[in-house]
Amino acid sequence: MAHELANRSRKRASDNVDEDMLFGMALIAIQESLSDSMCGTCNGKAWVSTGEKMIVCFKCRGSGRRSRSGREIAEEMGVSMKFYKDECKHLIERYMLGVLSNYEGELHNALRERLY
Repeated sequence: MAHELANRSRKRASDNVDEDMLFGMALIAIQESLSDSMCGTCNGKAWVSTGEKMIVCFKCRGSGRRSRSGREIAEEMGVSMKFYKDECKHLIERYMLGVLSNYEGELHNALRERLY
């Protein structure tokens, strides 16, 4: 799966990103996609109660999900934060996670068709 995702991403990556780095980004995207990403502060509700009113969760900014910071991902990849932001972030967040989400949706639809 990671090899296929890296290959599909090659045409969108700049020349500064080599094959090993693409594979590493694919693994990170897969980990993010499979992780229990529920925000620990709001427990996935996207809001927290102050006792008087409910406010948007300050940790996940109302998404109900947590994700690793860019700094954590850059450190895992062994690249600078600037390189991660310039060359990697858009590929992981905008493309790779989107491809994985499409795979998940297609799998869900196929299973639903067979079960009902």
